[in-house]
Amino acid sequence: MTELSSYALVAVMNGSEGLKEATKAAGSARKLAAALRINAQAISQWQKPGRLIPPQRAIEIERITGVNRSKLRPDLWSEEEEES
Repeated sequence: MTELSSYALVAVMNGSEGLKEATKAAGSARKLAAALRINAQAISQWQKPGRLIPPQRAIEIERITGVNRSKLRPDLWSEEEEES
């Protein structure tokens, strides 16, 4: 695995917390995966260190669960951008 910058590492860690929140909102990883029409294994992969949720999936997860995309990919979106 390539070395992540400190900012990217924070984004990964924060994104995993957002994914936990989204999974809880959906009811389970399996239910979230079904809503996204993907295999539950993909969700499991996103939870691993160094893995990031694809941007389009972050948008879909936001739509499905209400968890802000900035919590899923803080390296791409900030909460300030979403509030304006």
